[in-house]
Order: sequence, then C-alpha cells, then structure tokens
Amino acid sequence: MLSKKIVSIVRQSNNGKDSLKFQKKINFLLKDTRDIQKLLDIANKYYTQFGPYNVVAFLYQLALLAGQQNGNRNENPAVKNKDLIDYMLKEIHNNKWWLTSYSISLLSWSCARLEIQDIKFLQMLRNLIRKDIKIYNARDLSMITWSFGKLGFRDEPFFQTVGNEIIRQIKSFDDHGLSNIAWAYANLDIHNDLLFRAISKESKNTINTFRAQSLAAMAWAFAKLEIQDNKLFNQIGRQAVKIINEFSTHGLSNIAWAFAKSQCNDPDLFQKISDYAKKNIQGFITHSISALLTGFALAGIVDKELFRIAGDDLCERIHELNPYSTIGILKSFVTLGTKHTKLFYRSADIACKQIYLYEARQLTLLAWAFARADIYNEQLFDLIREQSRLKIKEFNSQGLSLIAWSMAKFRIKDENLLTLIGRESDLKMADFNPQELANLSLAYGTLGVVNKELIQKINRYALKTIKEFNSQSLSILAQANLLNDEFDPRLTEKIIGRINELGHFKSKELLRVYYFLHYLELNGFDWRGSLRTEIVKEIDELMIAQELDAPQSSAIHKVISQSLTNLGIVHNDEYFMHGFYIDCADINSKIAIEIDGVYHHMQNGDIVGRDLFRDRMLNLMGWKVARINVTDWLEAEDKEFFLLNLMAPFYEIDKP
Repeated sequence: MLSKKIVSIVRQSNNGKDSLKFQKKINFLLKDTRDIQKLLDIANKYYTQFGPYNVVAFLYQLALLAGQQNGNRNENPAVKNKDLIDYMLKEIHNNKWWLTSYSISLLSWSCARLEIQDIKFLQMLRNLIRKDIKIYNARDLSMITWSFGKLGFRDEPFFQTVGNEIIRQIKSFDDHGLSNIAWAYANLDIHNDLLFRAISKESKNTINTFRAQSLAAMAWAFAKLEIQDNKLFNQIGRQAVKIINEFSTHGLSNIAWAFAKSQCNDPDLFQKISDYAKKNIQGFITHSISALLTGFALAGIVDKELFRIAGDDLCERIHELNPYSTIGILKSFVTLGTKHTKLFYRSADIACKQIYLYEARQLTLLAWAFARADIYNEQLFDLIREQSRLKIKEFNSQGLSLIAWSMAKFRIKDENLLTLIGRESDLKMADFNPQELANLSLAYGTLGVVNKELIQKINRYALKTIKEFNSQSLSILAQANLLNDEFDPRLTEKIIGRINELGHFKSKELLRVYYFLHYLELNGFDWRGSLRTEIVKEIDELMIAQELDAPQSSAIHKVISQSLTNLGIVHNDEYFMHGFYIDCADINSKIAIEIDGVYHHMQNGDIVGRDLFRDRMLNLMGWKVARINVTDWLEAEDKEFFLLNLMAPFYEIDKP
C-alpha cells in the first residue's frame, strides 16, 4: 500500500498533470525510498504523470537499489518490469530536449547497472552527447564511458570524440574515473594511443592516491589491449603491495592476470597475492580462482602450495564450475606441470554433465588439458568425440590439430572423426601455423590412419612456410613424415636446410631429428656430410647419453626373458640400437622381440604408429620383429608353449 503522504502529494498537485511542484515532491520520495518494491509501487501507480525529471530519478534509484541486492538476471527489476521501463525510456526519448549533461550521465549509468540493452535509446543518448561534448565534465565523461563500455555499445567514432574530450580534461579525473575509462575502452577492444598515453601519464603522477579497485582495473585494461607500459606497471605493483588487504578477491585475480599477461615480473606482488589467496581461498568465487591461477600460469610461477589449496577447495565446489572456469583452471595446472589428480577426475564429472554447453574451442582445450595431464576418462572422451563430430565446422585450425593430437595421445583410433577432421583441415589448411601442421600430421601417423592426400597437402604447406618452423615444430614434422611413411624430396631438402639454420635442439627434439636422419641414411642419404659439424657432434653425444641411460626391465619383462632363455633363444635385454631400445634382441639371428604392454596398442587393439615405424626401421636394417602381447601372455595357461608357438615362424621351426 502507498503511504498517505504520497496520496496527499498527488491530490495537492491537481491530479499531477504537468505539475513541476508534483514532480519535485515525487523526486524527493523516490530518492528517499530504500525498498525496491516500494519504489516500483510508486512508479507503477503514477508513471503516466512522471516527467523526464522523475524518470531519471526513478531509474537511478532503481539501479542503486538493484546493485545492493544479490541475484541473477532473472531477478533484475528492469527485466521483471520491462513494460514499465520501456514506457519510461519512450518518455525520455520524446522529451530529450529537456536532458542535461548530468541527467544523461545518470541515465547512461542506470541503463548499464540495470542491463537495459535498448539500442535506439542508447543511440539517442550517443547523439546528444556527441552534439555537445564540451559541456560534459570529468565525472559525466567517466560515467558515460564506463556505461557504454559495460553495455557493449561499440562505436569507434563516438569513442574517438569522447576520448578527445577526456584528453582535454585529463587532469580533472581521479583514480576511479581514469580506471573506469581505461576499462571501458579495453572491454570494447577500442585502441586509442593518445588517450592511453594521457591516462598513463596522469596515473603515474597520482598513483599514490589510487585505491585497490582502480589499480586492478587499470592494470587489466592495459593488459587486455596489450599496451606495454613497464613503468606504469612497476608503480601499480608497488602501490598494490602497500594496500594488498584492500583488494577484493576479483581484483587480486585481475591484477595477477594483468601482470602475467603484460610479462611484468613482480615477485613481491605475486608473493603477496599468493599469501592472501592461500589464507582466504574460500572467499574467492570459482571464476576468480580461475583468473588467479591463469595469472600464475602465464607468469610461469610454480606455487605448488597455492595450487594444492586451490585444487582442494575447488573439489568441494566443483558444481560451481562452468566451461569457461573449468578450462582456465585445468589449463593453468597443466601449463605449470602441477598435478592434482582428484581435481581432474572431479572436473571430468562436471564436464560430462555440462558437455553440451562447451563451444568448439572449449572442447579442444578440455581434451588438450586431460591429454597433457595424461589423465584419461573414457566417458568424457566419448562425449568430446561426439560433440566434436557435431561441431566440426566450428573448429579452427588450432582446434582441429589439438583434438587429433589428444586422440593420438590416448591411442583413440576414431576413423569417423579423423575423416571429418581431415576434411575440415583440408578446407582450412591456409590458416594452420607450423605447430598445428606438425601436430596434425603426427596425430595421423601415431594412430596409423592413412590419409595420403591430407599428409601431402600438409607437406606442401610446410614447404612454403619452412622458415617459420622452430625446433619443436620442425622435429615433430620430421617425425610425422616417418610415421606416415611420406617423403617429399623437396621438403626433405628444406628440412635439412632448416636444421642447419636452427642449429640447437632440445634433447627430445634432437632425438626426433636423428630418427628422421637415420631413416634417410638407411635409404642411401649421407646426412653427416650435409649438416654442420656442431650439430653432428650434438647428435653423437646424444646417442652416447641415450645408451648410458638404459631403461629398467619390468618384472613381466624379466619373466618373459627367462622363458625365452628356457626355450634356447639367446638374446640381450634392453639392447640399444640407433636411438632406441629393443626389449629382447637376438643379435645373431637379427630378431627383435618386443614386449607390448597397453601403451603399445590403440584402444581398438591396433599397434600404435611409432611401433609400426620402429618395425620399418628394423626391417630396413635387416631385422625381423616379433611382438609379444602382454595381455595374451598373461591369459595363456602354458606360457612357454605360447612363446614357442609365437616364435616358431621366426626360427623356421614347426609350430608345436
């Protein structure tokens, strides 16, 4: 019920018709109202008698009160009272001549806080602002800029006009105004070099007055727009350390991300953030934890205790994760090589339930994160494959290569999906970078899936862009060509030349290069005479190191080895030859006996591509390859009979 005071005011105003006195009295009541429902009751009963003055006051008060209550968009009073809001916006539109710079700034801010996305209304406000831009003071400009940024109203000519006026008045802005302006431009991805130079200069001069929220917003904006300003970040870092306890959890996460994104190393700041987060992790929402961990991952700061505490907390709140935060969290763990197996299993459970919400790019990163962590969840990957087939046209070059790579990592030979990936990759090949080309080719080779046309097209693109390949992508490309048994003489020549240009390779990369070179040698190519002396020396030293680092035979390997000895088969265990080890090598007969555990087979039982390649290498060197499937061995009742039956064809003896 409306109070008697309100009713008496209406009666005194001659029924409220165009009464300025009435409008002023209603305005006082609107501003004094602290209850949303009461505010709406006043508006719903007397909105037809409201003038523009009352509409501005009502929307502003509604936005203030709505900001004080927690809730989702469905509880937004502007959404629940759309007809009322639409009427009021129309009233403003019809009386726009009445609006002042201050009322326009209040209207803009109210629309942003209430998420009122009325394009025509915003365009009307924009036109009014642009027409008389010089009458707006610093506070007005700050509110307007933030509001349009919040609403996603991207109009570069308009923001250029506003930016010019902000520069003219730059010394009139406080920390809140400066950071709000920077945030709005960054949120809309609008670059304005002159404006940001002015903001940077004024911020540096007044950094000691900056509050925590302003520091976080300023750092985030510069990082988002990739504006490198080390001096500003150094000053932000020093000020942030002084007032670290004044930051919100969201602010801490944003400032960590911003410093990492801008490659600004500030150990003191990150330590302070870590100390605060470890003590107060339960106060962080999951989205903020995701941003926080992403910041540490981007900065390359391995803080195992922070990640353990965050992981443990997330396990208890796993239902709060959405695809975006899940990806950010898992990506951070694998980027730093930090393990939290329980978190990954719990994340798999929630991802399975939310899989239909995942976009193509998110599916890619989900598969990649689990593959990098070497944690396989059959249900999750079945769903990823299903969704990938449905959304295959939405995948970009990175997504196509990483989905294929992830399947190869877990030996999932899904020929239907690989056919779709191949078809889509063929259409988008021009978008692939060297790493993506190499990974895609490697995936097909590892899984033993023959797609000659695709691999040949990858090689043609690699031939054009060979100068862009780094040591990692070049070594993977070389290995992929071995696994796919696909050699283009022109590409081979270019790979050799690029090896010479790059010079230095990491051990794992150099081993891939050696396999490639040795295969060429077996086919009559003298690689030693084609490479720089120091590279040849590095390869020789690597081979010596590999031979000295012999693997330890497993228990089952030792049992099978003894059984082979009992059958009279003389052999050497863990025999080193040209960069790899043969499990049991009969040197005299040139028979390589490989003991194959689960990782030597695809999930459909086929031999993995790298073992097929080893077989080809050994065959070229005059060796035969016998493979003992550990599962078959364990199931055999008479194990020596099983071995004798398996080895008979290799020793030209009759099977028992």
